[in-house]
Amino acid sequence: MEGRGWKKSDLAAQTGIPYQRLNPWFTRANAKPNAVDLVAVAGALGVPLRHIAHGEPLSAEEQREMIIRAYDQLPPDGRQQLADYAQFLSDRDSLKHEKEK
Repeated sequence: MEGRGWKKSDLAAQTGIPYQRLNPWFTRANAKPNAVDLVAVAGALGVPLRHIAHGEPLSAEEQREMIIRAYDQLPPDGRQQLADYAQFLSDRDSLKHEKEK
């Protein structure tokens, strides 16, 4: 959610899950969402169900797809910022590897 800038109310709106049912998942340790709600959350966030249900990390390909979906939803200036940041990370990583040689 944070990666999209969503609040709980945004997640509720995107999934169709009433806020009153969704909110306890974030405020009570013993709250247990049902399977249908988990599927809706995974779909709204564009991640596999296993990531939501079990906290499994996304594969490299899933991360790539998520970044591309986010890029496609950004306005032109946001796309440029994302591209600039990706280039910054790539350049930084290249410099780090050069220093290690």
